[in-house]
Order: sequence, then C-alpha cells, then structure tokens
Amino acid sequence: MASEGAFGPHPQAFFLPGALEILALLDDELGLEITEQRLSTHTNFAHTTTASLDPTTERFLARVGFPQHALVVRADEPEGQKALTKGIRDRAALAAAISRFASASTNGLARIETDMRAHLNPARMAEIAILANQLATRLTILRLRPRAIRATRGEDLVAHSAGAVLTAPGGWRSLGRARRRADGRRSAARSRATPRVRRSLRRMR
Repeated sequence: MASEGAFGPHPQAFFLPGALEILALLDDELGLEITEQRLSTHTNFAHTTTASLDPTTERFLARVGFPQHALVVRADEPEGQKALTKGIRDRAALAAAISRFASASTNGLARIETDMRAHLNPARMAEIAILANQLATRLTILRLRPRAIRATRGEDLVAHSAGAVLTAPGGWRSLGRARRRADGRRSAARSRATPRVRRSLRRMR
C-alpha cells in the first residue's frame, strides 16, 4: 500500500489551493490493483515571505495552523537554493530560521512554506484517512461481489484480478460482459495458480 499527494492551484477554482491525494493497494500474488483518489480544497498549502515575525506573518501562521502543522523556511532569492530548514513546529526555531535565511537572501526576505509531508501535516492526515475508508469500502464491495458496483461520483473503480480489468465510472453500472470476461480469465489463471492462490481467488468470487 502506498500514498502520494500533489498540491497547487485547484484545477476548477484556480484561485484556491488544491490537494490531490492518491492511495493505492497492490497485491502481486493475486494480481490485484485498487486505487482511490480525492481532489479537494481541504489543504493548508501556502507560502509567504518575511524578514521577521511581524503581524502579517503572525496572521499567516494562524491561517496555516502553526505549530500543529510544520513549516519549511528557505531564502527567498536567488531561486533554486537547496539550503532549507524543514519540520519547524517551534516559534523559537522558526524565528531563528527566518533570521538566518533572510540574511542569506539577496532581497533580505525568507520564504516560509507549509511542510506538506503527511506525518507533519494534520490536514493531509485527515484526507488520507478519508481515502483509507473509501478503500476499505471498495475492498468490501469486491469481496461481496455484487451484480452492480456503485462507484464514487466522478471517479472510476478499476480492479485487476488475474489480469482482468473491471471498470464502473460514476453511478451504478452492471458489470455483465466485463464480469464474464473476468470469470474466463480467472478460470485460466486458476489452472496455472498454486493451491493458496486458488483459494484466494475463490474467496473473491
């Protein structure tokens, strides 16, 4: 299982920050791949520049949820500098980093960014938790093997089982023909599978 996130302007409301989270489950033994994704504006993704902890910077800190959410500080100019301090959750450490990088910057400003690593960003943790629940529901649906699968609106359900691909975009859709193809491929795979894999495939029916 793995997760990944991407952040930037929201594709539909570009004046708002957007967060795209993806959660994937891969089972090489069963040939199973299930992914869930969620696009939302529930993110603190933002940045600002400053030379000190002035009132404007204080408002920024409140808006992004510091110190519960960690920060990254680097020199504002020139761009592309690799030196930075990340994972800052303490005011004294933040003040020291701002002073250090403002002095190193050609324009006298430090750049403060939200630390978007999940373990230091509760907003991301909440979004990943929602995806985990969606994935658990998806696994339950696959295990029960209903005649129709209700996919999340605007998203696709894609499950690879013994080489078969089942897709149910938006709303209710009968798997019908895709199910018959999947059953045929599953039977072929079962004939080549080990006893343990055969038992697992039978449970997925």
